[in-house]
Amino acid sequence: ADLENEIVGTFDNMTFRSSVDNLTEDSKREGVEVSLVARPTRSLDIVGSYTYTDSVQVRNGVEQREVRRPEHMARLDVNYRFRNDRAQVGLGVVYNGDMDDLEFISATPETVVTLDNYTLVRLSGSYRINENVQWYGRVENVFDESYEEVFGFNTPGLGAYTGIRVKLGE
Repeated sequence: ADLENEIVGTFDNMTFRSSVDNLTEDSKREGVEVSLVARPTRSLDIVGSYTYTDSVQVRNGVEQREVRRPEHMARLDVNYRFRNDRAQVGLGVVYNGDMDDLEFISATPETVVTLDNYTLVRLSGSYRINENVQWYGRVENVFDESYEEVFGFNTPGLGAYTGIRVKLGE
């Protein structure tokens, strides 16, 4: 599919100003997505997906891979319920393939750089204490993966979150 009149942000290193431009060339995207949803037992859910995207645009007269569009992305989520569905544990894995981005820091603005692929792992769990109270928690980026989604911008490392949900009334 062709994307016409795409709006993109640009940055001028000389004036330190950003603007929004309408690309005159079309970007082209082709690909395939597949997904799987399985419930091998009443207590176990498995959801997986894979996306292949071939995404190119013309930049300065040259056809190049579109920025921040990985060719390969995949995801797997496994959720297990137990103790009469009062408790659950989950595992999530996200893979993002390498992708091109633009580097605006140097004297040669808009130099194309390649961001490395990365895999993130998430663990989660919850326990329903009674009909109105549930404890939940999750650990994001379990292996403290260092990665970039945008060149030069940090992303979160290992993070742990927990809380209590309380349902008031009906």
